[in-house]
Amino acid sequence: GVTTFSQDVIFDGATAGRDITFDRSVNRLNFADNADLTFGNNNDLILVHNGNHSLIQDAGTGNLSILSNSLYLQNTLDLYHNNEIRLSTTSDGISIPKDLDVDGHTNLDNLSVAGVSTFANTVDLTNGTLKRSSTGNQLIFYADNETRFYHTSNAQVKLTLYGTGEALRGSIDANASQIQIKDSGGRSGLLIAHGAESRLYFNDVEKFRTTNTGAVVSG
Repeated sequence: GVTTFSQDVIFDGATAGRDITFDRSVNRLNFADNADLTFGNNNDLILVHNGNHSLIQDAGTGNLSILSNSLYLQNTLDLYHNNEIRLSTTSDGISIPKDLDVDGHTNLDNLSVAGVSTFANTVDLTNGTLKRSSTGNQLIFYADNETRFYHTSNAQVKLTLYGTGEALRGSIDANASQIQIKDSGGRSGLLIAHGAESRLYFNDVEKFRTTNTGAVVSG
């Protein structure tokens, strides 16, 4: 039949200090430190406080699932993979000590990157797009106009400027010996040799050159 207890009930554990107590005054069933609460035929789910930490151990088959419309976890949260930490919440946001692999669209209001960022495809910016050419040696930024930056195997670096409809507007070309500015027709306007002369051009014809003693004017 029915057994009614009107006072506290203590279930005395075989190991001293690992008792279970129903405290009638606060309507509470209390498990002492290291007294397990288990579920399943083979103790598949274990809840316990070991004196230092509270543990939820899924020891059976299948997954441990938490079903809720929302999940609220207070204070610091650490997520692990194979006993190695992979994500931590902080007072500023989250910390990810290893790689982050994101598929699909991601919205970020503010992003601070301390190390190297690798982009395998086009990067969409607020007012334009940044992409790498199919050859891999050219970086292109474009919105209404385009700016292209590329390098070649002989240490040449070139910045080309385009207008609407990919109309070339000019370029800045640098290599190991000089820097040169050209107009849309490829005509030189300025040349600066490293550690040597500078030259000014009119319609690709040299008009002024510096020397180690002064300058030379042509025309």
